[in-house]
Amino acid sequence: MKGFHTTVNRREFMKGLGLAGAGIGAASLVAPSFQDMDEMIASPKANFRHAWWIKEREAYNPTAETDWSQIVQWKRGPTNPKATPWYLAKGVKDTENIDNHMSTGKWARPFLAVKAGSSDTLGTAPSQLTKLADEDKWRGTPEEAANIIRAGMSYLGSPEVHFLRIDEKTRRLFQKDSSLATIEEGNCKSIIVSMIRKDIALSRRGGADPFGYSHNSVINAREIKFITNLGYNCVSVPNPSNSAFGILSGGAELSRIDHSCSPRFGMAIKVFNVYATDLELPEDKPIDAGIFRFCHTCKVCAENCVLQGDGVSALSMETEPTWDLPTRLPASDGSTFDYKRPGVKKWFCDFAYCRCIHACWQDCTFNQLNNAFAHDLIRMTIPQTGVFNGFFASMDRVFEYGSKPHEYSPAGYQRTADGVEEWWRRDLTTWPYDVHPGSDNLI
Repeated sequence: MKGFHTTVNRREFMKGLGLAGAGIGAASLVAPSFQDMDEMIASPKANFRHAWWIKEREAYNPTAETDWSQIVQWKRGPTNPKATPWYLAKGVKDTENIDNHMSTGKWARPFLAVKAGSSDTLGTAPSQLTKLADEDKWRGTPEEAANIIRAGMSYLGSPEVHFLRIDEKTRRLFQKDSSLATIEEGNCKSIIVSMIRKDIALSRRGGADPFGYSHNSVINAREIKFITNLGYNCVSVPNPSNSAFGILSGGAELSRIDHSCSPRFGMAIKVFNVYATDLELPEDKPIDAGIFRFCHTCKVCAENCVLQGDGVSALSMETEPTWDLPTRLPASDGSTFDYKRPGVKKWFCDFAYCRCIHACWQDCTFNQLNNAFAHDLIRMTIPQTGVFNGFFASMDRVFEYGSKPHEYSPAGYQRTADGVEEWWRRDLTTWPYDVHPGSDNLI
């Protein structure tokens, strides 16, 4: 048994497989080869290739032996296997098991709730008020409720969920003159703040994020079904200041872009969904991850904004934030109106001069802090001291994490070509995955 405790190095392992010394030569016997870039792009396998040890067989000859002379068009007979006495009896037994668990197990109702939220019946807007009787509701402490909602919503599409109370301050963030009748009817006292991720891979290549809001609406319906099937009301807060809720509940900090910035995902946040509920939940607090202080020094987003706007920038290059609101916008009748909320000392994004919507957030330094081991050290350093912020920001430029393709000049990043073409040709063998709520597709 001594061999089970012997350390085997890589060469010995390869030798045991009979591949020692073969190296790339062995791989080349089975791996596809291309003479030049044009030939590779023209190949149907240009952006996806199996690993070199996977062989390609003849057409219509899978590893499971097949007699094609016996393969004919076919239709299932009149007996549905799911209608057999055995299956129906099994269904009755399964129902009994669920009912028994419902009477003794605390976690059955959350599972049924997340199952309801996962359903594909999203064609109509779900009711925001629960239909469950009191005896069927899930019961638990606020802390247990927070755990269930975070776990369930992660499965349904939201990587982070935070909580607030409905009180005199949070009510000020509801849209003025909007109806709060459903919130009052639902006896809502807590707020659920659910993060929706934004794709950054396509955006960096000039394609913005066409999927984001559609993705958001689907998750919104799922989350309402989930909470109401727990036995509690889940009312969408009418047109809230979603970034403000995200920041106050600890999901992000305010940034120079005048938008929420996450210590985990940077600016890759599409929106925070905000719900009111009668479920008793704990109250989260704002965070300090050093992001707002970092924005004093970095200015990468504002530099890029200047380049996009031919010298006119929607973002401020000032080191210090301000209480002063940006220029008033003209209305169709010739009057002017304010389009920014007063009361926060910050850098305002003046949308009157915004040229591209996405050239700022896609190059945020905090988007990049998931790519290397050193980034964990950077993330830990930034909240403690701002001494190295200028150095960290300059390294972001040197390593060219931002828009692709681009060139760097002393003024900042400048796009040089339509990167969407590159996106269509990306290598899907090594590409991690596309937009997924909890993914790290920051490539």
